[in-house]
Amino acid sequence: RNQEAAENQEQLDQIVSLKKGDTVKGTIVKLEDNQAYVSIGYKYDGVIPVRELSSVQLDNASDAVQVGQEVECKVVSINDDKESLVLSKRAIDTENSWEELEKHFADQDVFEVTVADVVKGGLVADVGARGFIPASMVERHFVEDFSD
Repeated sequence: RNQEAAENQEQLDQIVSLKKGDTVKGTIVKLEDNQAYVSIGYKYDGVIPVRELSSVQLDNASDAVQVGQEVECKVVSINDDKESLVLSKRAIDTENSWEELEKHFADQDVFEVTVADVVKGGLVADVGARGFIPASMVERHFVEDFSD
């Protein structure tokens, strides 16, 4: 019981001294079209703007996260006077994806990705970071239009 109390106090101490660049874990508590609210146990909830939810463009915050989902984020900015805490899920996802991608590369793995967009010359894929697949690497034969 004392160990649990000490761990809780340690977590509270860390949260009291929150600063830009810190990594925090929390739970999505509310979604709006252009942002998600995250409870991290701080005095007020943090906000993840839609552009900080994913490495690819999203129309809606709900395309990336759901209420109740646990997320790991980086503190982008904090202003206690204005009760403003801006977080980035994308920053953590990108860091983690590079480690994963380096492992795939070293092992010469073939792996599946989600195509996020079709652009001139190829495909944009979400691999935690924004990835580009040139058209010449998608099919063995010439493809006129990827939008099909």
